[in-house]
Amino acid sequence: MNDRTRDHTQDSLQGHPLVETPQVPRPLSRFLQQTLLPDEVIVRRGEFHWVYTFRAFVTAVFFIGLGLGGQVLMHYLNQPMPVRGQPAPVEAGIRPVELIPPLFGLFIGGFSFLARMIYKWTTEIVLTDQRFLYKSGVFSILVYKLGVREINYCNITQSLLGNLLNYGRVYMVTYTLDDKNIYLPPIAGPHSFSTAIENVKKLGH
Repeated sequence: MNDRTRDHTQDSLQGHPLVETPQVPRPLSRFLQQTLLPDEVIVRRGEFHWVYTFRAFVTAVFFIGLGLGGQVLMHYLNQPMPVRGQPAPVEAGIRPVELIPPLFGLFIGGFSFLARMIYKWTTEIVLTDQRFLYKSGVFSILVYKLGVREINYCNITQSLLGNLLNYGRVYMVTYTLDDKNIYLPPIAGPHSFSTAIENVKKLGH
């Protein structure tokens, strides 16, 4: 990031009538830095809620625990059965086949966690005073660049937990993307993000 882009990004988050948070979030990727226009002001950033990371972690732990449980069950079933009147059989050690469930659980859990986190780390949601910018992906990158006037309206979907913890998904209906309206991932403060879009549209009129 060059000094001009860094200063422009930081200055754009301060002193603007639509900006609600004074702190500077994580820096933009080089891709979006090059996308910003010289006079474009960053109004708001859409950030993943902590529940998204928590769910990714819980899912990984679930599959790993499921694999360990499968190993315990398989080990129990492979033990020799005791016979009345005979000495207790010697407990068998762990067989190589019994390592399959935990390794499978570790693979599925780790893959699921990494997939979710890579999606979070590579997704950027930016609202400026002129456009809505969305970028996601590493090798195959999905990008949306929309003028704020191209956004018709926004709908918000929240579960009961999302309503309590203030997170949800914003569904953006556009004038130009008839077959590809934008459905954002779960972000913190979806209502305030939608309100910011409406405020920018009003300011542009």
